[in-house]
Amino acid sequence: LFRRGQTRLVCAAPGGGKSAIATEIALFSDYTGDGDMVPTMYFSADSDESTLGDRATAAIVGKDTFKVHQLLKDDDADTWRAQEEATAHMWMNFDSSPNIEEIYNEVDSYCYATGDYPHLIVIDNIMNVNAGGGNGMETGNLYNAMEAFHALARETGAHVMVLHHVTGAYTNG
Repeated sequence: LFRRGQTRLVCAAPGGGKSAIATEIALFSDYTGDGDMVPTMYFSADSDESTLGDRATAAIVGKDTFKVHQLLKDDDADTWRAQEEATAHMWMNFDSSPNIEEIYNEVDSYCYATGDYPHLIVIDNIMNVNAGGGNGMETGNLYNAMEAFHALARETGAHVMVLHHVTGAYTNG
């Protein structure tokens, strides 16, 4: 259950499926079952536009990412249309190292453009966020970022889903 105004930290090893789960939730969360999709803002600092686009489109059209990548590269109109229709409710940001202020500004820009805040905000991945003290998984940076994301959830009424890589003995999944 993803409640608006709340923050959730999703942790797993690198390559453990965090982005895949977040992308599925962002793409297919439907309020009513009738195509009323959840307005979503997705900060993809961990993956570039092509990688996330290939993954999302593969989920949408039911083909593997290699096939989808080639279809998009070849400008297949049906594949591009499917991607566009399925992501119309999403606002994407691909900054590889956003800071907290930039994230807040982007969320405000979403609100100015659409008239409301997103209902779901995905931060993929917290280690790429500069929260004062530099990027990375230093304890102070993580605490600062999580405090800011908790406040963002409360201020906007969005559910903020934050993805995080586990380290050490837990990196094997």
